[in-house]
Amino acid sequence: MQNNKFILSLSSHSTGTNQDNAGNYNLTLTLLQPATLKVLNQFQPVKHIIPKTRLDAIKFDRTAFSLQQDLVGIAMYQSHIGGINSSRRVLNLYSIKQQKHIQQVLNGLTTHYQSSTQNTACGEWHTLEMKRTIHFTGKMKNKFPIFNIKEQIKETDFNRQSCRAETVREQNNHQIQFNGAHYSIQHVQLNDPDL
Repeated sequence: MQNNKFILSLSSHSTGTNQDNAGNYNLTLTLLQPATLKVLNQFQPVKHIIPKTRLDAIKFDRTAFSLQQDLVGIAMYQSHIGGINSSRRVLNLYSIKQQKHIQQVLNGLTTHYQSSTQNTACGEWHTLEMKRTIHFTGKMKNKFPIFNIKEQIKETDFNRQSCRAETVREQNNHQIQFNGAHYSIQHVQLNDPDL
């Protein structure tokens, strides 16, 4: 990822340790000076990436999270195929300070989740979809933007007795603020589905 101030590269590799059916990975962010490609800084989160299921991809999120600061998003895509087929997108945010310092400010916000279990006709099946979008409020706290999170949940169950699908929709709004060290998201994660 490149802008006028810096180039940021992302790499990850397996640590060789497995947890259930998911491999563990470490992540390295390297900050480069655009003209000379000189390495300005490298950052490795203290915790390894331990996906709850299979890790499919790690990608930069190109969303402009702030006009005043360089906030870079990195999304992890996970999936599971089995009794419950599911996919999940998890977002981390990193702050680039003075073109030399990298700080993780948001850790593990689930932005998309989809799961389904299906059996035969008139058997039991269940689907769940959750989408979260991040919106800048225009306000700041501790020199970082305050975000609104809009959450939409759609859950469908198939009723065996009536042989009909029943859908429940839910919408929630959350606000997250930077507390001086990171964005606190515990109150948002309360709605996160477990795999």
